[in-house]
Amino acid sequence: MKSKIKELESVVGQKQMKIDFQEKMIELAEKEYCVDIKKKFRFQTLLRYWEERTRLKIKIVRVVFNSGNQ
Repeated sequence: MKSKIKELESVVGQKQMKIDFQEKMIELAEKEYCVDIKKKFRFQTLLRYWEERTRLKIKIVRVVFNSGNQ
């Protein structure tokens, strides 16, 4: 049991180091390129979601109305 706890603590520590590294890289890139990467990523993700949702709605409408015209 204790060895499993140590193993899991090690995994958590490695994951935290990876997160810290990624956050630092984003911070450095934001400073270097004067871009809010996190904010831009969230906006682009939301934009892609809405575009895909709109495309899906258009496809559904076409299927519904085109099936009645045949």
